[in-house]
Amino acid sequence: MRISLKKVTLALVWGWVILLTLSLVTRYLAITPNPIHHVRMVIAARFDHDGEASLPAWYQGMGLFMCGVFLAAVAARTHQRRMPGATRWAILSCMFALCSADEVAMLHETFGNSLSTHLGHLGFGVYSWILGGIPVVVALAIAFVPLILKMPRAIMITLILAGIFYVIGAVGFEVIEAKIDALYGTMTFSLVSAVEETFEMIGIILFIRGTLAYAHEIQAFEAIVVTEGGKLLSAPRVELHPAETRRSA
Repeated sequence: MRISLKKVTLALVWGWVILLTLSLVTRYLAITPNPIHHVRMVIAARFDHDGEASLPAWYQGMGLFMCGVFLAAVAARTHQRRMPGATRWAILSCMFALCSADEVAMLHETFGNSLSTHLGHLGFGVYSWILGGIPVVVALAIAFVPLILKMPRAIMITLILAGIFYVIGAVGFEVIEAKIDALYGTMTFSLVSAVEETFEMIGIILFIRGTLAYAHEIQAFEAIVVTEGGKLLSAPRVELHPAETRRSA
């Protein structure tokens, strides 16, 4: 089975563009006075890119779940080949699965609400989860940057960019939204949150692309070949552990 990185990337990008466009259009129609205002509000809620029980949230959640699946394959292969980082890849896979669930279960909002009861004077409200999220981001960077820096250059750059885009969206723009939370429900807030969610989605798409390429690099999927522009991405790298080397000698 062949998977084209270009086709996967374009499909994910266009899927997000369509959903985001529908979200902004339905939001604009919902806040415009009209005889069927309630009906439009219900429709807008299903396409709300900043909502939880919505199609964009499901789309992002599925993207994060795909990242978790590819990371699980990487973790299994690195463990099998006794390559460094297997445990860390497995932990990151579980974290992506948790983030996927968070898109519909509102876990970080619940944490933020609880934290804001104690830190409400800081003015972050439901966004107080950011204060706990920043140390997690730093810890992940310390744990995984050394592994990423050892990857082929193209994959390394892709994964680093993925992290930068996602953190800017998930943390950076959340700080901005915390300061304009009073505008929630307006087009101004929707446009700001659209930029935030787009940064996050770019990060997710780049991470899918990077992890899929790396899974191919270490032959994590025996029945899948990854291509770029119709050509094999690269010659899969096989790293034998000492026992295998002795058997093949």
